[in-house]
Formats: sequence, C-alpha cells, structure tokens
Amino acid sequence: MKNLLFWIFLICGTFIFIGSCAKKEEEAASTTSCATDTTASGSITVGSETMSGVYLSPCYAGFEEMAGQQIFPSDVKSGYTAVVVTGDTAISEELLMYTDTACSTPSTTWKQVRTDFTVGSASGSNYAVTFKDTTVKVKPSTDVAATHLNTFAANNPNTKSNFVANCNQHALNN
Repeated sequence: MKNLLFWIFLICGTFIFIGSCAKKEEEAASTTSCATDTTASGSITVGSETMSGVYLSPCYAGFEEMAGQQIFPSDVKSGYTAVVVTGDTAISEELLMYTDTACSTPSTTWKQVRTDFTVGSASGSNYAVTFKDTTVKVKPSTDVAATHLNTFAANNPNTKSNFVANCNQHALNN
C-alpha cells in the first residue's frame, strides 16, 4: 500500500509544481481559489528556496484513465494534485478527484499526511527528503466512490472500510 501511494504521488507530483494557490507577499490583496480545504501553515526550506502555502496542479482529465482502479472510483473523470505545507515539518499530498472534466463536481479526496519532513543534503540540484507517513484521510463525495473505496479497503488489510459519502475518514493510520 505504501509503495502504491508513493508511486501515485511521485507520478502525480510532476503536475504539482505547475500551478500554485500560494499567495506571494506582493499579491496579498488579491484573492485565490484552491480546490483543497487543507489549511496551509509554516514553511519548509529546500536549498535557497522556501516552500509554503498550497501548490496545485491544473485540472487534469488524465485521471479518467485510472477510473475504477486502485483508489480511483469509476466515476472519476478529472482531478488536481496538490501539496500543502501544513507546518515547518509537515505536508499533505492530495489527490482531488472529480466526476466531470471541469473539476467542479467532487468524487473523492485522498490526502496523504506526512510529518517529520526533513530536507537533506543536495546531490546536484536534487535534495534527499525523509518523512513519516502519518495517516491517509479519505472523503468520498458520491455513493459510487464510497462503494469503490469499501471494495478497495476489503482487499487491503491495512485499510479501514465502511466509507460513507460526504464523511471524512482515516483510511490508514501508522
């Protein structure tokens, strides 16, 4: 399960840094709209750069290719990937899935909470990071999504079942 989530977030992570909902200081007067309801707080320094806020990909219709597989309910047509800095040593990596191609009608939200996030030494332009997978938070927004996630959970001993539409739940606790 951990390897699956790692690869999902690694693949989706390429889209994450394309767009951002984080407000820059000079843009403080403008309003931004983000798909995630996770509260951003703190910052993490990576080399000479500082990560803070919400990093949100554009709406991506490629999520439909995964519909009905693993954690992706069959009603998924599109989605966002997001990284939210939630503290000085914590992030939330998120898959925000939608039932339409415009990313407007939610299907499922899957949030991988990572704590003890530490940035190591640089190797060229890359930095080693370590973290602890703390929990997975799941919110199915449709009955189709809840049914799919219950089936997924029944086949995975590390995952809790009994998902209900429009109810936030922890799927995996470490």
